[in-house]
Amino acid sequence: RTRLCPPIAVAFTRRNHIRNRESHSVGTGEEDGGGRGVAVPAVLPSQPAVDFASPEGKRLFAEALAATTMEGFFPLVSCFQTQSEPAFCGLASLAVVLNALSIDPGRRWKGPWRWFDESMLDCCEPLDKVKAEGITFGKVACLARCSGANVQSFRANRATIDDLRRHLVRCVSSQDCHLIASYHRQAFKQVT
Repeated sequence: RTRLCPPIAVAFTRRNHIRNRESHSVGTGEEDGGGRGVAVPAVLPSQPAVDFASPEGKRLFAEALAATTMEGFFPLVSCFQTQSEPAFCGLASLAVVLNALSIDPGRRWKGPWRWFDESMLDCCEPLDKVKAEGITFGKVACLARCSGANVQSFRANRATIDDLRRHLVRCVSSQDCHLIASYHRQAFKQVT
């Protein structure tokens, strides 16, 4: 089966290190000399969050790779895209998953590429509304279905933790199953 992801072959290195990983999520503006805030990655505030690039994150990655529970990672990372709007986290996550599953969007994204992008995910909710309010769990599932994915939803009040863990293990051990989690960021102290 042919992958839909555009080929990428570019190498980058960091020119100037202006980020301070101990800072808050938005800089003071002093860093860029332009007097405006600069988005800066913050240190993850609480367990169980682990920085992916930290020694602990690398150890966990190697452990999961050895246990064959990283099978879904490679299709996902090869199609990774970040969200273009603060409220588009659900749309960006879904676009990555749809592309990793090699689902044909049935239309071109740009040029010859048939590739999902957030701007194409509007069959269940207008993009202007998502941009203003975000998107619900149910609407993400609706978008996935109308884009051609098989969807199985697990809601915290309708599934046990063991059900979720079984499904998670099945997905991380496979290249044709992915899981998008919706959670409240405050519980992980990720709200500033």
